[in-house]
Amino acid sequence: MRSRLFVYLFSALPMLFLFSACFPAANNVTVRMIEKKRTFKAKPAAEVQVVSLEEAAEWLPEGFFWTGPQRDEVMAEPNFPTADDPNLVLAEYSYRQRQESDDPGPQIAALREKAAADGVDALIVDVKKTHIRAFALHLSSASVEVPPAKPATELLAELKASAESKGYSHAEEPIEKRLDAIEPLAIAGKRGTCYWLSFALDEQASFSKTARRGLDYEMSSGELDIRALAGSLATMRGGKNTIPLEVRSAGAFVGCPQADGELGVELQTLDARDANTLADLGQGAVFFQLHTKSITDAELAERKTKLSQTSRTPSASLSRMRMSFSHASPVPS
Repeated sequence: MRSRLFVYLFSALPMLFLFSACFPAANNVTVRMIEKKRTFKAKPAAEVQVVSLEEAAEWLPEGFFWTGPQRDEVMAEPNFPTADDPNLVLAEYSYRQRQESDDPGPQIAALREKAAADGVDALIVDVKKTHIRAFALHLSSASVEVPPAKPATELLAELKASAESKGYSHAEEPIEKRLDAIEPLAIAGKRGTCYWLSFALDEQASFSKTARRGLDYEMSSGELDIRALAGSLATMRGGKNTIPLEVRSAGAFVGCPQADGELGVELQTLDARDANTLADLGQGAVFFQLHTKSITDAELAERKTKLSQTSRTPSASLSRMRMSFSHASPVPS
């Protein structure tokens, strides 16, 4: 009897291996808890939405964002849209036993089953060579309330007042361009003048989700005194890398040329800049306004010395500036 039982068990092993290969065990899923204060009721696996990381940038609801390739995480703005029912990133799941040639379907199914048991609404799935990871999201049922858009003229007036308080006494007439057909601005740079450029969206215009992940002024110039802003993108909501829907204007310091020459300035998304592709800024009209103030030769020389000491010397190559976004952005002195 004992030998017969051994034969039966031995003959069943291939079927057990086949079963485990087709239906990965739940204990192959590891969990890094992110939100520890809230729990949710289990649900059927079919109700858990599964979205690839490649699709997530455009799919993610308002208040969620992907941090970009360096940090490579999905995050949620705190207490948004409401403190009682916020969007949440509950956990990061990982399925680590896989080969690059494996069909990820069964492993994603195992992650989905785990998510369903945890009451997760959606999984953002990132398939790697050696493992699969997924961010487990709770999607708020609260509505997102956005204040009515202000006219571009009102937004530019706010930025102009801020600029004037810092000595930018002259403002040129606004220039209208299209977000969906953006073109560089040509500034006739003059030695002895500092420039600051503001912009505001028309009431019917809107940024794309790509644009709301970050914007730059992309600049090409001759001899230009560049303020040391490189590497510090000022962001809005709690320091998170997304531009709120209600933020529709911004401004940034352009520079104080050391010599006369044309300055080319173009509004650009960070994604397009990093990938060297065309910008997807959005739809509608955008108005730019240039502000100027005078600077003496002695002040120019001092700025050039300071920049050389910080290894941010004037350059003849392409330069990039970062912007601070707000309804009335602070103006550099």
